[in-house]
Amino acid sequence: MANCTPRDVRLIINTKLTDSDVETLISLADQEMADRSLDDRPAKTKRLLSMLLAASYIALRDPDSVSIGEYREATSPSRWRDAAERLIASSKALSFSKVDALEDEG
Repeated sequence: MANCTPRDVRLIINTKLTDSDVETLISLADQEMADRSLDDRPAKTKRLLSMLLAASYIALRDPDSVSIGEYREATSPSRWRDAAERLIASSKALSFSKVDALEDEG
């Protein structure tokens, strides 16, 4: 099952791609997450990561896509990739802090 839907992705990026195309790119995003062993993240984090990674793929595939809430002629794929990488880094830090807290209690 996908971590997000085309409707979710369209909340952050406007594209001319069909829902079927967006679903394919969501599958690629979810596969990248699995390849990077990010399956242990909370559902909300996985949803957002899937949305951001799918948006980066959309921006590569549809250069005319634009970010929602922005006045721009084009959207850089790296914008979405950078946001996803920051989320991955912050969620790793949270995971480590939980482990550290458990060790402190023990």
